[in-house]
Amino acid sequence: MSNRYLSFIDDEKLEFFVKKVINTYEKGIKKSETDLFSNVIDPFFGLFESSYHNISLEEWLTTTEKARKVGKTLANAIGEFHENILGCAKGWEKLPVGGVIDLKCDSKRIIAEVKNKFNTTKGNDKTLRYDDINSLLNKEYSGYTGYFVEIVPKNPPYDRPFTPPDNSIGRMIKNAKASNDLLAANKLSEQHHRTLNENIRQIDGRSFYSLVFENPTALEELYMILPEVIAKVLSTKTDLIASDKYFREFFSRAYRV
Repeated sequence: MSNRYLSFIDDEKLEFFVKKVINTYEKGIKKSETDLFSNVIDPFFGLFESSYHNISLEEWLTTTEKARKVGKTLANAIGEFHENILGCAKGWEKLPVGGVIDLKCDSKRIIAEVKNKFNTTKGNDKTLRYDDINSLLNKEYSGYTGYFVEIVPKNPPYDRPFTPPDNSIGRMIKNAKASNDLLAANKLSEQHHRTLNENIRQIDGRSFYSLVFENPTALEELYMILPEVIAKVLSTKTDLIASDKYFREFFSRAYRV
């Protein structure tokens, strides 16, 4: 077991998880090259974007649209990458894909669902995630704290009760106000957000890494070493990315550090 890269994860595991991301990305690229029409093309989007950039629709399809599709594949792979890394922490376990939660730590009595970015889960889906976590806390994980983790956050840092709004009730409130039924609107407003429960929490990725590894700079350390690990996996040089002026700035802007 070697910890040359990071103190909190074995080198071989880190390289393996990086390789998994790269392999998934390569498969996505190859698939996009062989089946450009695997997903429905928005002809209007293609028309406006290609016209604005003064490129042909063929060029748009093989560059911009292709990059968008492959980007989704990469984003999903990075989400799983974080789950794998976090699951290596002492006492933590990555759970099988397809379940309600992604991670658990019985010693700390914590369960967690991990999303790669704050907007990965849309609208009413967040209320469903709350309900799923709440259901688990009322059954097999009684006495635990459930976290909804957003690795790339919006307006960090935060570790707060997770109270997502119910969009269907929001529409009912809007209709009640439009009908001048303020009493009904006020009553509905009380139900607009899920009930505040200190044991159902929403947390940014940097704060969660700190919680899991008991190291406030764990996520920074991972980010800073990744160019070296990726370069080794790809057999390339690290200088291009590690010395790029935006390398540190991207992280600083995302986490406000």
